[in-house]
Amino acid sequence: MTLTGLTLSEAGNSATGITSVSLVQNGAVVTTADFTGSTATFNLNGIVGPNNGTSTYQVVATFSSSATTGNYQFSITAGTGTNGQAVQFGNLPVQGAIVQIVSATATWTSTETATLTPSSTPTVQATLTPTSTATNAFSATSTPAGNQDVVVYPNPVTGPTVNVLSPAYSGVSNVEVELFTTAFRRVQDEVFSDIHSGTAVKVNLTDEWGHPLADGLYYVVVIVDGKRSIGKLLVLR
Repeated sequence: MTLTGLTLSEAGNSATGITSVSLVQNGAVVTTADFTGSTATFNLNGIVGPNNGTSTYQVVATFSSSATTGNYQFSITAGTGTNGQAVQFGNLPVQGAIVQIVSATATWTSTETATLTPSSTPTVQATLTPTSTATNAFSATSTPAGNQDVVVYPNPVTGPTVNVLSPAYSGVSNVEVELFTTAFRRVQDEVFSDIHSGTAVKVNLTDEWGHPLADGLYYVVVIVDGKRSIGKLLVLR
């Protein structure tokens, strides 16, 4: 299938503070777009392979210095493609990351200077003249760019595997994925080593004995650097 277009929508603060958005595949920018109102459309020529083939895309947003503080919620709301005829897309919208813009805070510091002044007599007088130098040290607290929740796709899933994207973290880390039934019985536990932030891992939908998971709702627990996050997955065979 040839993927020809994706529509990105933004909810929350006004998108006027976003100067541009880029569509990234495997670390390379595929195309860029600008927001018109609350949506931006990517035009591309992406190939999705047959037999349950997958392609993973990421969106990088660039904000202006005058962007309004607050939350920006991104999601994919529409797609276009062809395999000889128009392709229908399911499971839309796909919810993405919530990006929070915060205002910088000023930290004031002062220094004191001591001046020694000799007199005409053998006595030396030390005169302490405090002077204050105010310097603006602006710092903003930032979090890793990207999704803040567990993203599971496709969801619902009908195939033998599912992609799991952990909340954003810094650099490279091991990612552990556990699957639990609604009765909190663990049926799967996999550890993926040296995963770059923003990279989804492919989880086999089998139990610890290799049997396919039954239809139903499962909890997806992702553990990175000791931090545990939870998502949900619906399996439909």
